[in-house]
Amino acid sequence: MNKEYDMQKYAPIFVDKDKATIVYNEILQLDPSNNDIEINMTGIESVTTLCAKIIFGNLAKSMGLSTFYKRIKFKGLTEEVELVINMGIDNAINSNNI
Repeated sequence: MNKEYDMQKYAPIFVDKDKATIVYNEILQLDPSNNDIEINMTGIESVTTLCAKIIFGNLAKSMGLSTFYKRIKFKGLTEEVELVINMGIDNAINSNNI
């Protein structure tokens, strides 16, 4: 099943780690291991590496990288934000704490 998560309400800059934890938990409620999730990043111009690690790094660790890349798709993602998301994922995968 396809589901969507809209991050536009956090535009243009996403820097709050508490909100990142909320977003992570809300995405988990969509059951990303069994559903394709499209995350709408339209309007998000900047994300901290910590927020990317909390949301997407945790998802990648809990789902496994191959399932993460198979199930999680992005809409409206800028190259800069994509780079930060990838850094957050790498950071989470290569560390023992989030």
